[in-house]
Amino acid sequence: MQVERPLGLLEKFQTSKYFVNCYGAATFTALLRHPPRPPITTDQQINKNDAIKRFYLNHLHTPLSHLVKKHPQLSLVVAHWNQPTIHFARLAKFDLSAILHIDTSNTPFWDRITLSEIIANECDHDFDFDNHTIPLWYLRIYVHDDRLDECSMTLTVNHVVMDGASVATFWRELYTELNSNSHNHSKSQIKEDNNQIKSVENDYTLRSNLESSLLGPYEDRQGPMPSQWEVMQLIMRKTVKSILPISLAQYWFPTVGWAGDIRGVTDKTLARHHTQTRAIEINGTQWHNVSIMAAMITAFSKLYGDQENKVVTHTPINCRSFCKEPPVPQDEMGNFVGNYAHTWGPSYITLKNNDYGDNNKRLASLFWDKAKHYYENLKINKLQGAKDPGKWLAVPRFPEDYIQTWYNNWNANSMARSGGIQLSDLGRFIYVSDDNNQKESYNGNANIKNNPWEIQSIWFSQSSQMMTMALSVTSISTKDSMYATVTWQKGALDESKIEQFGPLVIDALETSYQ
Repeated sequence: MQVERPLGLLEKFQTSKYFVNCYGAATFTALLRHPPRPPITTDQQINKNDAIKRFYLNHLHTPLSHLVKKHPQLSLVVAHWNQPTIHFARLAKFDLSAILHIDTSNTPFWDRITLSEIIANECDHDFDFDNHTIPLWYLRIYVHDDRLDECSMTLTVNHVVMDGASVATFWRELYTELNSNSHNHSKSQIKEDNNQIKSVENDYTLRSNLESSLLGPYEDRQGPMPSQWEVMQLIMRKTVKSILPISLAQYWFPTVGWAGDIRGVTDKTLARHHTQTRAIEINGTQWHNVSIMAAMITAFSKLYGDQENKVVTHTPINCRSFCKEPPVPQDEMGNFVGNYAHTWGPSYITLKNNDYGDNNKRLASLFWDKAKHYYENLKINKLQGAKDPGKWLAVPRFPEDYIQTWYNNWNANSMARSGGIQLSDLGRFIYVSDDNNQKESYNGNANIKNNPWEIQSIWFSQSSQMMTMALSVTSISTKDSMYATVTWQKGALDESKIEQFGPLVIDALETSYQ
């Protein structure tokens, strides 16, 4: 194991969630069609799981070997995780079979309710920082005996090593490698022998390239940072909040806008992230983060516009393009995320300003007013949002100051969470093949057809955020559809309302584009 660099600000921030049990993992799930695995014979039933796992190991080993060699983050563990000397270390090698999990219980993974449960369970996974035999990610595959050429495959990752853009990069490159490997019949030489899938090499070791450098964190790449005065203001604010009695802290630093329906659990021995998820899909190619945000605010106003007049939305910002030296390419894994917070006032929230019954023309006009308002403000404030990681400069000591920051935030908010809604949109998922004959043109992007491995649908999601956002929406689009997950902390929201949220988002999008 090779010692790497200390953790950066965003990486310490992600690690600190582990101490207070407020966040689990990020996930990316694909429903796949692939070369059919051979049916299990009667004689093989006893070793059914092993036979199926061998099939996927043989297909995945070569593609993942390429990814692990390219991306240092895929071999990282966290050392001294509970000490000021916290740092990354890199595994020289690890066993793919230890991070590939197969569920053979014939779960109907294609069913949307079941898929939502699969995603929620993965989002709630807590990685063991003391385990230095495997990295901070794994794959889980669900299969069914009636669908030998299909599966669901979920990448589950600790946020300390990957942000949302990194997760998309992983899947885009894995997809390309899977098809390249299948077309080229590379070293695993998958073959069928008496209905048993074998590999020429039964060694599923993945080896990292220890000569490649793990580059510095966001703040060392000349990204935007707050001024010293801005940091001092943050320190003073945090200090005042920490010394005030809880009642005064909540009075002088009130929660801005909606923060959920039910106060969070504040017993440290009981509080833990518990993710609830709903998967939604809408056909079409025109969806993007501006229209999705407008649809979310429209849905929120229908559910809460008679009792709320303000809500804050949070938009993660991919800050790679802001980094100057050394630059951060879009396919570099890591944490390069800012945040744009926007407050929506009564004119966009209250029901009396947004209720036009069945007047679709007026509803569409209101929708695009919201979209334009959001787009213009996001554009103006993007640079400021890229400074957001620098707020952790006001938290000097790890881990004690980070832990106290979480609990101060907890105590200072009347609902035991800071509140608001987060939209994390990964945009268009573009996947390309090395084989030009397999490409078709779609709006200038190359997309796959007739490949051995085909993506049927993709779902980006993450853990509920127990101490911060009351509701999160994560989305990603393909050439055919937009896929989104709606997530929240169990017990934080009125179930009768939140079950309506996804359908209302879809309705708002469909109405606005008529």
